[in-house]
Amino acid sequence: MEGKERMGTSETTEGSNNLTLKIKEALDYCKALDEAYSGSSPERGGE
Repeated sequence: MEGKERMGTSETTEGSNNLTLKIKEALDYCKALDEAYSGSSPERGGE
């Protein structure tokens, strides 16, 4: 799979890597927010 990606332009590969990183950061951020909210408000922590 990596070989096929390398055959494309480096811009495309870098773009998808950047997107993956942004998604990962967003997920981490959401997880942190979720933990913060469930910790500060008991009614939400039950979910």
